[in-house]
Amino acid sequence: MGAFDATSKTASFHSRSISLPSHSHPINRNVEDHLNRVKASCSSSSSSICQNLNLLTELHVHLNHLLQLPITQAALSAEQNKQWVEEFSLGQLDVCGSIKDILSMTKSSIQELQSSIRRRSAHENGVHNFILTKRKMKILVQNCIKKAEKISRMLKCHENGAAIFNRLREIEEISFSVFKSMLSVVKPRSKQNGWSLVSKLIPSQRVAREMSEAAFNEAETLYLTLDAVKREKNTQQMQNLQKQLKAFELSIEEMEEELECLFRRLLKNRVTLLNILNH
Repeated sequence: MGAFDATSKTASFHSRSISLPSHSHPINRNVEDHLNRVKASCSSSSSSICQNLNLLTELHVHLNHLLQLPITQAALSAEQNKQWVEEFSLGQLDVCGSIKDILSMTKSSIQELQSSIRRRSAHENGVHNFILTKRKMKILVQNCIKKAEKISRMLKCHENGAAIFNRLREIEEISFSVFKSMLSVVKPRSKQNGWSLVSKLIPSQRVAREMSEAAFNEAETLYLTLDAVKREKNTQQMQNLQKQLKAFELSIEEMEEELECLFRRLLKNRVTLLNILNH
């Protein structure tokens, strides 16, 4: 083995050994504990999307504590790692922002349909416009999925095996898994391709159907009712539609609140990472 190879391997080993504080360090332990909580919640049939968003936000709070440690900053600020750190900090924030826009558009379309139903004479146009918006949502969701896939591929290609990068990859993966569950609600499965489109977000991980099943069924029932209203209108169907629209609107609002908290936390972590890179 040449002297350069030996030096390289020694440096690589040294990087892995110092890039995270010891396992017993309280900050490192807190990050790992909260990461495991999010994973456990995502695999539980009793967890809701909002619960998982809340836990994910807490995880990113503790991640920020980890980012403040000098040993972490030394690994992240190395010249060969700067592009990876930049993409990591921006990627989750970008996808989260896209989902915020999708939820906002979904809620607006629900409110417009509710308004048209109250006007009675305009409800046919309202249903038609709502369905058109649903088709636009499909495109937005597909674009969001493609964006997340691109980010995931890029982060996995980085060859640095230091412990901090492995930890950040785990956090990125579970974050996108929670995002995926939200996308499944605003874009219910079609008859043709089932869950396949949404599951493309993280192909290597089991789709967490259970955690979004309640919200998913809520949306699916709404779309079935809309189909029934298009075919044959009667008072009972319109009343059911109004109730389902209100329930779906409340679900969207709850997700928006939790997502906004997460977005602010991701933004704070991005500022921290940029400060590390520019230090």
